[in-house]
Amino acid sequence: MQVKIELRGVAPGSTAGGVLDQPKHELNVECLAIAVPDSIRVVISDLQVGQAIHVKDVTLPEGVKALDDPDLVVVQVLAPAAEPEAALAPTSAEPEVIGRKAAEEEAAEKEKK
Repeated sequence: MQVKIELRGVAPGSTAGGVLDQPKHELNVECLAIAVPDSIRVVISDLQVGQAIHVKDVTLPEGVKALDDPDLVVVQVLAPAAEPEAALAPTSAEPEVIGRKAAEEEAAEKEKK
């Protein structure tokens, strides 16, 4: 059965400029029918930039077992994407003009004659 994951708190890493990413919104669990939780709460109030909470880190209610891969990321704070410097810097001071070199060579040859 799948149970919704509910994030609790504010990740300090996201307020410091990081990006909160939650790739997993539901958890596959196994439990008795009377023990199925409405949601599984994941506390993110200690999550810094570069840190993640995996399935194995989630605290489950008594009698509930996670069936997903323990190493799957539930929620993480990613570093902000930096703009590539190459895109900001000009590639050439002067654009190349096609045919310009040939015209200059012809003019130089005419001067020699």
